[in-house]
Amino acid sequence: MSDRRPSMLRAALSLIGNFCPPENQRDVASEIIALCSAEYQVMMGRVTNWTVLQYALWPIAIGFYAIIADHASDVPPAVLPWLMAAVLPISYLAYQSAMIDALNYILHVEGRLRPQAARIVGTQEFWTWESVHRRTRKPNPAYWYGWPPLLSFVSVAVGLFYSRRGHYQPWWVEPLGFTITSVSALTVYYLTREGRRLDRSINVAVGLNENGKPKEP
Repeated sequence: MSDRRPSMLRAALSLIGNFCPPENQRDVASEIIALCSAEYQVMMGRVTNWTVLQYALWPIAIGFYAIIADHASDVPPAVLPWLMAAVLPISYLAYQSAMIDALNYILHVEGRLRPQAARIVGTQEFWTWESVHRRTRKPNPAYWYGWPPLLSFVSVAVGLFYSRRGHYQPWWVEPLGFTITSVSALTVYYLTREGRRLDRSINVAVGLNENGKPKEP
């Protein structure tokens, strides 16, 4: 159904041209543009929510570490290593899930919404932030896609190290903690791969190659 939307839009505009007087054509086109703009604002609002989470992730994680450390004497010794180990993978689960949603919104705007609006207004020179940004942004190691899964698996390894070192009881806490944190880390890895795929699709949608470089002539 979604693949038919551009053709349906062209058919609707053709009918407008055939049956509506020029002043009504302008009114209908204006209404369509207003709807596209409203949808764009909704999409960008949701992207902004993910941007806020980007900057809040580490303060939230550090805050959890501080709370756990402050109440360490109240936590069973067998549980404490896995409680500490779970903070980053679970935090990244929320972060990467929000990232997937944000990238889907951007792909929807660049792959469908902006081309539809461009066919109506006759120019591509609007909503240009994403395409300009992707052409001019500099490499930033802090935004490397590998950080979330890498740090999540490091957290699992650290939790296992301190759990084995303490030989805590009951025995079942260690395999349970390892399973929960490992599954969380694996899910973070899966979400990261999906986010990378969406990012490459957005590069193509804005006229670049999958790696974000200008296409060769």
